[in-house]
Amino acid sequence: MREVSAGNVGPLHVARVLVHALWFKVLRHLGRRSWILVPSSSTQREVGREPLGLKPGELVRVRSQDEVASTLNEQGFNRGLSFDQEMLPHCGGTYRVRDRIVRFIEEKTGEMVTLQSDCVVLDGVCCSSERSTWAFLFCPRGTYPFWREAWLERAEGGKELHST
Repeated sequence: MREVSAGNVGPLHVARVLVHALWFKVLRHLGRRSWILVPSSSTQREVGREPLGLKPGELVRVRSQDEVASTLNEQGFNRGLSFDQEMLPHCGGTYRVRDRIVRFIEEKTGEMVTLQSDCVVLDGVCCSSERSTWAFLFCPRGTYPFWREAWLERAEGGKELHST
């Protein structure tokens, strides 16, 4: 209600997001994990896909849900990074690489973490907080999700960017 009274979101938007969140909470309670991409144990994994060496400014296309799923382990991770439900709407979209991530501060501990492998953020792709767990619904921070290069492919220079 705080978000509505502050004018950040309208009541219909809140209702839509809460119905969506409730639906996924029921699915989680029933043991269904369909809200994230987790391949079956029979899926051929491509975790070792060659890094692209992406640089800021390059255009990339986010791979399809099936292609991304083929890079994930049973817990939905690729070399320590998860592909979460906030990232799903961007599958198939074309975006510009904003920056490479080499280090970041872990919020829980305050420690500086140095990544050992490829990770980028995409320009204009921020967490909407509409597909998150209850604790993070309507979070105003708009953080950038971290993307493995295995989830991306170089896009042709002439393709139009998706707006977010």
